[in-house]
Amino acid sequence: QEDVASIQKSFVSILIGIAQQKGLLDINKSVTSYIGKWTLLTQEKENLITIRNLLTMTSGLDIDFKYDERKYLLKYRKLLLLKLHA
Repeated sequence: QEDVASIQKSFVSILIGIAQQKGLLDINKSVTSYIGKWTLLTQEKENLITIRNLLTMTSGLDIDFKYDERKYLLKYRKLLLLKLHA
């Protein structure tokens, strides 16, 4: 069985870029605003997760879709610091 996860990520990123360019998608909006309820998280926590978070793997969700707020805040802070120093 082939591992196609990396290929899938590239393909999805291209499609997201096309949708964003056509004005069909805003990667800074919550995933929930596009597809409705999609996790077992509270609505408040689920609304915090953006498409950008999923693309950059900074949603705070683990492999079982459990939310670890500390991980989310650490990853998001690190991403912000990288942008500030770029």
